[in-house]
Amino acid sequence: MFKKILMWLIYAGVVGLLIFGAVIRTEAKTEGIFSPPEERFGGKGSESPGQGDGGSGWNGSFSGSGGEVHLAEGAEREWIRLVGVVTGLDSESLWIETSQGEILEVTGRAWRFIFDSRLVFSVGDEVELEGFYENDEFEVSSIQDLTRDFFLPVREDSGRPLWSGGAGR
Repeated sequence: MFKKILMWLIYAGVVGLLIFGAVIRTEAKTEGIFSPPEERFGGKGSESPGQGDGGSGWNGSFSGSGGEVHLAEGAEREWIRLVGVVTGLDSESLWIETSQGEILEVTGRAWRFIFDSRLVFSVGDEVELEGFYENDEFEVSSIQDLTRDFFLPVREDSGRPLWSGGAGR
């Protein structure tokens, strides 16, 4: 009987340590992800694309020249910033009409990442998107809800998605 109690205590201790370690690791990996844009980028990024810093966005916080970022694969992307209004959303997609009249659909893993972050949007909210075009499709790097002043990065400065394994490497 004493052996069973001792084994269960050891088991409970190991499980407790594993849970504690997982919490610490998760906190370390997500540190700073949900901070306001002025803390993360040193300003609200009031410059419009193409002014001053070559359109690199957020006051030149992204590396590279002329607004381009060098991704791990060696491909170059031009980072752009778009302002628009949410025209529709559901659990599968977010639709945004940009100030140029273009309709963007945020879908797939990027939308699931945003949706899972509990960032709440409503039709009519003004948003600012940072990202790049790849294969004629806009890839979101960050999204800011200008109506509620909330910011969420979706990709690292290199373009790597934050939902992919090994973020921050």
